[in-house]
Amino acid sequence: MKSETARELGLAWRRLRRTPGFSATAALTLGLAIGANTAIFSLVEGVLLRSLPFEDPGRLVTVWEDHSRGGGSGRVGLASATFQDFGSAASLLGLAAQWPTPFNLTGDGEAQSVSGARVTPGFFGVFGVPPKIGRTFLSDTGNEIAESEVVLGHVLWRDRFGADPRIIGRKIMLSDRPYTVIGVMPADFRLPLFFQEPQNSADLWVPLEIPAPLRGYGARVLQVVGRLAPGVSPESARSELAGIGRRLAEEIPDEWSGVGVAVVPLEEQIVGDVRRVLVLLQAGAAMVLLIACANLANLLLARALERAHEMSVRAAFGAGRVRLARLLLGESLVLALLGGALGLLLGAWGTRLLVAAAPPDTPRLQDVHLDPAVCAFAFGLALLAGAGIGLVPALRMSRADLQSVLREGGRGGSKSVRQGRLRDFLVVTQIALTLLLLVGAGLLSRSFLRLRGVNPGFDAEHVLTLKIALPPSRYPEPAQQTRFFEDLVRRLGDLPGVAEAGAITRLPLDTGWGSGPIEIEGMASGGPGQGGPPMVGFRRTTAGYFRAMEIPVLAGRDFGPGDREGYKLVVIVNEALARRFWPGRDGIGGRLRPASADAPWLEVVGVVGNVVYDSLASAATPEVFLPHTQMPTDWFQLVVRTKGDPLSVAGAVRETVRELDRGLPVVDARPLAEHVSETIARPRLSTLLAGAFAAVALSLAAVGVFGLTAYAVAQRTREIGIRVALGARMEDVTGWIIGRSLRLAVVGLVVGLALGLLAGPALAGQLYGVSAGDPVTFAGGALFLAAVCLAASYLPARRAARGDPMMALRRD
Repeated sequence: MKSETARELGLAWRRLRRTPGFSATAALTLGLAIGANTAIFSLVEGVLLRSLPFEDPGRLVTVWEDHSRGGGSGRVGLASATFQDFGSAASLLGLAAQWPTPFNLTGDGEAQSVSGARVTPGFFGVFGVPPKIGRTFLSDTGNEIAESEVVLGHVLWRDRFGADPRIIGRKIMLSDRPYTVIGVMPADFRLPLFFQEPQNSADLWVPLEIPAPLRGYGARVLQVVGRLAPGVSPESARSELAGIGRRLAEEIPDEWSGVGVAVVPLEEQIVGDVRRVLVLLQAGAAMVLLIACANLANLLLARALERAHEMSVRAAFGAGRVRLARLLLGESLVLALLGGALGLLLGAWGTRLLVAAAPPDTPRLQDVHLDPAVCAFAFGLALLAGAGIGLVPALRMSRADLQSVLREGGRGGSKSVRQGRLRDFLVVTQIALTLLLLVGAGLLSRSFLRLRGVNPGFDAEHVLTLKIALPPSRYPEPAQQTRFFEDLVRRLGDLPGVAEAGAITRLPLDTGWGSGPIEIEGMASGGPGQGGPPMVGFRRTTAGYFRAMEIPVLAGRDFGPGDREGYKLVVIVNEALARRFWPGRDGIGGRLRPASADAPWLEVVGVVGNVVYDSLASAATPEVFLPHTQMPTDWFQLVVRTKGDPLSVAGAVRETVRELDRGLPVVDARPLAEHVSETIARPRLSTLLAGAFAAVALSLAAVGVFGLTAYAVAQRTREIGIRVALGARMEDVTGWIIGRSLRLAVVGLVVGLALGLLAGPALAGQLYGVSAGDPVTFAGGALFLAAVCLAASYLPARRAARGDPMMALRRD
């Protein structure tokens, strides 16, 4: 049996070699479709399907406070006191928290800023992952945690310390404080610092120390992960924690009124909305493969019908129907293997291209590569495609009346009507799926253009951004922090080529959060129509920040030299907050404070224009800006508006920082426009891929219509000759041939429009400013595809109408 199969495959290979043009086109078509599916599947497998590298990862959940009912920004972290209260929940075997904190790593080379996380006792125990070398914090076994210990991530250990196994017990300097290295985690231990940019794991972990001012229920800074008890679902855990939340709302209504609890599986938290994007892209790639298979099945069916006389002769010499079907399947299998090999090469190249083009915040991007699972997927697709494109002609020929074909001498005029209908069905399928892809690409393109056109509320051109974090050991006093940043902003503003400089604790469109509940003087909790303390964003800024960002001051004034410690406490609010709480007036002179009984009142002295913070697709939310001279901080994101290319002053900016403190690393110095562009990198990539899929599908559909029309012309050569001989005009013949093709196109377009309307809701979540049933996009896609089908059928129709009728009649 094996030798017979090998012989039939060899015969198929030799037959295909006789038609190199057809064989190369078919293999390339299949290779492109399989390559696209393989590349997208490598992303799906690495991001969605591969298990997280933790013990029993399905039982890990993240826990958040939910402030959406209070008009806030949804999920925020837990306060330290809330974390302690939730730790008593019976539905959780363990609860751990991390507080993302940047560190300056000094010694053994140039100062380096590293992403760190302060973690609670038992942090590593919740994940069940032992260290690669050394140990983790002894509190995992019930002992007290040592405050000066540090556990390194694998990447930092490799890149900074050369993967030296003797690192254990060595002291390193983090923000001017000595820490003893006690362990190194494995390479695959990567827990994202949620809402940080980029969404990567910490480079190191140190014990959690909550400063006294941030203890209690007000400072919601902890990112919490828990392990569910056996048999407990996330919803059951949420119900128990929500019960604790209701008790807190009764005891401390200022902090917990209107606050809910969210319990989210860790995998879902990490993947986020990327899941839907990848599923949609995989569906688009699958449609391209279906269109390619329909195209090739049609071509192979036509090829098989042309060989009907050959098959009838084989049948006359004793070949059974199964043997004849295997002969035809052999060709499709050889084509599939060629297409699969090419697809695997294209898939490997496409995977590298996708990883390079993917946004930096794509979760688990480092896990994406061409592994055995992806190769098996490509091989399976090739076999499935081979069976699909070969089964149709094989079944048709096995059911055909080969004796009648032999008696007719192989003429094509009496071919079965059912075979023609099958070819028509395949073309209609191609057109319908192509229109579906065209509409999807059109919707994404229009959405992306709308997103690009959003006014973010600031001017990102000619702005350089950078981050500076002061080590607490050298700048322990608020006055020192204030003096440093005042001096730095002043010096940066005086640099040649610099128009203005300022700083803020969170740049627009930067991931992260800094929200909290507020109280408005003379207003019931939550304000008009609200049921709890409203959540607003808190940002600390320097004088000059709004000018550097070109954010307009709509009323009142900017911060000035008089806004210092010991003077009247002031704030600036954005237009969204002013309109919400002081409708009909600008709010100047109004007072607000953080929702805490001992918090001081802050007077509004200015109102600035709205700026988008979470994304270009999100509406502006209420924001409060605090002057750093009254509320100092030890870290800032600086903005430097230049008169030319922002990178032209980057060297001078770094030198200015070194003049003030040579031990401070300058982090992430880059143009603000580049950062804004990255925030729309995901919709940009989705739009480009959808457009590429639609272009390939459109080409295949055009080839399909062209091939069907050309085949129909060839089969009706005699009929066309008779029509012309009887006086039919060229226009009549051309119209008759094109009309048949356009009837199929109309059917395909109607089916495609129906499919587009049905699939619209799946795409709705990825659109901005465009409805999933946008009539302009649907109509434009249908008209464009109809024009392509018309052009594809015109050439063979025109050639047939211009042919010599006598030659056609003689040939038949």
